[in-house]
Amino acid sequence: MAHHKLREDKKCQNCGFIVRRRYCPKCGQENIETRQSFYYLFTHFIEDLVHYDGSFWKTLKHLLFKPGLLTKEYLSGKRKTYVPPVKLYIFVSFFVFFVGGIINKLQGESEIKNLNFNTAQNNQNVASDSLALTTNNDDWGDMSPYKTLREYDSIQNSLPEIEKDNWVEKNLNTKFISIKEKYSFADFQDKLKELALKNIPKFLFLYMPFFAFFMWLFHSKKKWYYFDHGIFTLHYFSFLLLSWFFSSSIVAPLLSFFDYYILNFIIVIFFIATYIWMFLYFFKAHKKVYQYSKLSTLIRGLFLLGINTFFLIIGIIVYMIIIFYLL
Repeated sequence: MAHHKLREDKKCQNCGFIVRRRYCPKCGQENIETRQSFYYLFTHFIEDLVHYDGSFWKTLKHLLFKPGLLTKEYLSGKRKTYVPPVKLYIFVSFFVFFVGGIINKLQGESEIKNLNFNTAQNNQNVASDSLALTTNNDDWGDMSPYKTLREYDSIQNSLPEIEKDNWVEKNLNTKFISIKEKYSFADFQDKLKELALKNIPKFLFLYMPFFAFFMWLFHSKKKWYYFDHGIFTLHYFSFLLLSWFFSSSIVAPLLSFFDYYILNFIIVIFFIATYIWMFLYFFKAHKKVYQYSKLSTLIRGLFLLGINTFFLIIGIIVYMIIIFYLL
C-alpha cells in the first residue's frame, strides 16, 4: 500500500495512545495525516480491497469457479485470507452498476452511429426517415384508446356514474396516458431498461434477507444460524451479479458486433454455458456448505430455488409497478 505523510503529533487520533512509529501499537491505526485528496481515497479503497497479497483475486477465483468454498472457509474461521462477504458484495454491485452503465452507454452510442452511417450510405431522404422513425417510436398499438389526459377526462365525465372507471382503473389509465404523452414507445422501453439495469443490484440487495430467511427456514436451526445463511447468500448473490453482468454486458453485446457464423455460434455457447453454470452453481455450493447427500441437496435445492423464484417474480412485479409510477 502507498505510504502517506506521517502526523507530527505522536498521539493516536483513535485511542490516544502514544505512537512511536507508523502504526499505533494499541489499536493498529496508521498515524497519517487525515486530510487527503480524492485520489488518495479512491486508491486507498482499491488497495484495501485488492491489497498486494492477492486476496481479492483469490476470492474472485473461488467465488466464480469453486461454489461454496468461500462460505465454508469463512464460517470455519478463515477470514483474513479472503475479502469479507459484505465488502465483496458492495464492490461487485459497484462494478456491475458502474462498468455495466458505461458499456451500455457505449453500446447505445455505437448503435446510433451505425444507424447514421447506414442512413448516409443509403442516401435516404431525411424527412422521410424522421417521419418513419417517429411513426415507429410512437406506435403504442391498441394499449390504450386514449391519446391525452384531456380526452380521457372528457370521456369519463360524459359517462354515467356506474360506467366510470373505478379508483384503481382511473389511476392506472391516468399514469399510462401521461407516460404516452411523455415518451414514445421506443423511448419508454429504453427508459425501463435503463432503470432496471440501474436498480437490479439494489433489488437483489433488498431481496437477500428473504433468500437467507428461506434458507434458515428449511435447515436445522440447531446446526445453522441465520448469520450462516446470510454469508452463503452474500456469496451466492455476488456470483449471480457477476455472472449476469458477464452474460448481459459482455457476451450478449458481442453478437451484434460480429457477422461470422462460427464466431457467433461460439458466443452463443458461452452465453448458454453461463446460465447453465448459474443454475448448477447453487446445488454445488449448497452441497459444499451444508454437506447433504446428492439426493437431499437436489431436493432441497429445487424446492428452495422454486420458492425463491416464486417470491422473486412477485418482487419483480411489485418493483416494476413502482418503476412504472416513478416515470
